[in-house]
Amino acid sequence: MATQVTTVDSAVRSKHEPSSTSWFWWKETRQLAPLLVMLIAVAFLSLFFDVVGNSLLDWRVPHEALLLAIPGLFATGAGPLLVGQERAQRTIEWLMLLPISPRRLSTTKLLVSLVGLAIMWVIALMLLAFLEPGSASWSFGLRQGQAHGTLSLPVWLVHSIFVLLVGFYVSWRVENQFYALLLLILIAFSPFIAVSLTSTMVGRPLLSTEFDRWSLVFTCVGVVAMVPLSTRAAVRTLSAKPAPRARHLEVRQSSAVTSLAPRFKTHLAPIIWQSIGSAKGTWWVITAMFAAGAFASVVLVAEVLPRSIETLMPFLILLTAVAASWVGVCTFKHDGSTERLRFLADRGVSWKKTYLALHAFPVAFLSTALLLFALWNIKVDHFSPRGNSQMPSLLTMLFVTALVYSVSQWISQMFRTLILSVIVAPILAWAAVGWLGAAFQTCGFPIWGMVLCLLAPLVASFLLMNRYMDGRDRPWTFAVGAVVVVVIIGLPVLTSYRYVQSIPAMSSQQRTTLLNEALLIHQRATPANVANVSFEREIVDQSRLLQDTDLERKADAYRLDPDSVIENLRPGPSGEVQPGIVQGNAFSLWYGGFSLARLNWESNPEAWPEYAKWLTSSAILTKSLRAGPNLLSQEWADRLEIMLLDALASESIRSKRETDAVRAVVDAIGDRRIRAQARRDALLQTWRSSLLNPNAYWFGFGDHSLPTNYSGLSGWAIPRKDEAMVLTLLDGIEASKQDRSDSDWLRRMHQLADDHPGYQWSSYHPSQRERPAIEELHERDSHAFSYGLMWGRAWESLEPKALLSGEERPSTSSERESTES
Repeated sequence: MATQVTTVDSAVRSKHEPSSTSWFWWKETRQLAPLLVMLIAVAFLSLFFDVVGNSLLDWRVPHEALLLAIPGLFATGAGPLLVGQERAQRTIEWLMLLPISPRRLSTTKLLVSLVGLAIMWVIALMLLAFLEPGSASWSFGLRQGQAHGTLSLPVWLVHSIFVLLVGFYVSWRVENQFYALLLLILIAFSPFIAVSLTSTMVGRPLLSTEFDRWSLVFTCVGVVAMVPLSTRAAVRTLSAKPAPRARHLEVRQSSAVTSLAPRFKTHLAPIIWQSIGSAKGTWWVITAMFAAGAFASVVLVAEVLPRSIETLMPFLILLTAVAASWVGVCTFKHDGSTERLRFLADRGVSWKKTYLALHAFPVAFLSTALLLFALWNIKVDHFSPRGNSQMPSLLTMLFVTALVYSVSQWISQMFRTLILSVIVAPILAWAAVGWLGAAFQTCGFPIWGMVLCLLAPLVASFLLMNRYMDGRDRPWTFAVGAVVVVVIIGLPVLTSYRYVQSIPAMSSQQRTTLLNEALLIHQRATPANVANVSFEREIVDQSRLLQDTDLERKADAYRLDPDSVIENLRPGPSGEVQPGIVQGNAFSLWYGGFSLARLNWESNPEAWPEYAKWLTSSAILTKSLRAGPNLLSQEWADRLEIMLLDALASESIRSKRETDAVRAVVDAIGDRRIRAQARRDALLQTWRSSLLNPNAYWFGFGDHSLPTNYSGLSGWAIPRKDEAMVLTLLDGIEASKQDRSDSDWLRRMHQLADDHPGYQWSSYHPSQRERPAIEELHERDSHAFSYGLMWGRAWESLEPKALLSGEERPSTSSERESTES
């Protein structure tokens, strides 16, 4: 008798001991841990994309918005996960039978979720403080520089608690996890809808601080309202239920069941039928979301958007993006879960047929959507400004949809619970789309690599299907998943690395030798005395000079005082010319003014003083730029010498050979050795300056950027490309100095600096370089320089004195042919 009393007393006492539910805390923690770990992994994945994006793709992930949204995602999934998983595993009845009050059970689940939410906030704020120091504002309103409408940190915190409470409320009230999540999303936006209604009632848009305060007020009201509602819903769900009435247990006649149940002859058809019938409501919801996306597509191509609809466009597009991912999630959820597939595995149904059957309806659903998009896309006017710029092509839509589906179905097989798949799949799927899209557009990622990344998740889910049906896929799921992640992330990085390494760079010995030489040149020169040549007039189109016959309009277009340009370049008392640097490509302006003065003098001999001023100024400018420490100045000097040699080749100037202007021109034109030394010194100094100051693009080779499909690799490839260009240009300088017909350096320059796909049509091809150099100055884009384009050509062999005496005629066009052209 005493023993019985002791046992009863201990049982009664254990119901009220705080430690008696410690196992329940442990159970809820383990149940919530996958969501917490996965979202932490997503946060660090965003950091990876930021590091790679900064150094590789030249873009950054918005830390503030992303890291503050991750706790909100945790709050969204906590309630449906802790409650919905109990319903899915049918353990909710077991909880009802425990000698623990329903209020205490629900409170424990809520407290575990609040601890997890606090952990997420600590991690998010630590990462935010590390990445964006001083960006988190604890006061109302916005920090300086933020866009209007951004919420302050207290609103984010309180709203995440509100979402957490709403998640528990809808999960206790709605049995279906998917429907509970949809209802949660709708209620989560209610505080901001209330703020919008307040703005409408006030009759004006709210200021940022007002929007912040009202959002906080309505969110706090929602928190206060949701606490009792969630507790009451939990108590109602966990309380004892009355016994079902007898009429609910009546069995229908077998004939009725037989007449309604469809009959199939294969294993595939019943599985397909069951995958559709088990989630009819889900498919209707996804169809409605796609319909919203179709409405957004129709509105996007409209010429004029109403203001109310324009504000809804981001939401509608986001809704369609999530729906595309949820189609993939439905593959291995609902009737594709392990619990239901085990039934088929025990009866010997082939795992390959099951895999095809589960994918049949989702693939057909997306194919139908793409077919409708294609039919509608045919009628879209793609030449209109909105239609051409907003609508993607059918091929792009096909790849994006296939990639989103591939990643989403793989995620749905990896995670057991529906809520984890529904939350994580859209994030990872569209992160993969953004990553591979950026790699394809700006990193030269090939199409075969895109196809491999697309097929990797499908292959992974196919290989694991046999184990997945038998429940033996752990831990192989995560091992194969790691391989998929390595493929999707590693392949673009590997191909980018191979492209960068394919650019020939200097050896360490070459780099050290050339930098030491550049340092000696810099110490020998006087950079403080280098003058800056500037043009006040804007660059004009060179073709005007050739097409317009009205000299007055030409004079107005090219009216430029050469003396004002070279005012800072005139020789000093020592007779040495002042070194100069040109910032900008205004050669066409100078060449147009010079050619206009020449034409004016040839038609009117009394205009010689004006032409002589241009000759003298051009001679001073040529010597100054030739002595300048910048490679762009050397390209200017080359073109000025070509211009002056063409002027000396005219018969009309021979009568002026003894004038000071002509003598200055003859003195300004150097020989191969002088040009080669000046080019080498300027090249090395330009390269050294670009290393010391990479942001000063005019110091380096910024105008020879990477091709468009490799533009994102500038952070990695430009330093190596600069080194390759330095070596190639040094070879070109040596070839032009020795008058050597070496085409190897020209081919390398085409690969490094010419966007033209074919070398035979490139400006660096020897056949293109045989034409007169003066024609390069007549072209429309004569102001856009290409380094080394004028080196080693026939004009460098011309002697100014021989041209004046008529003993040597240039290989360029004659004066009369140039004038008539």
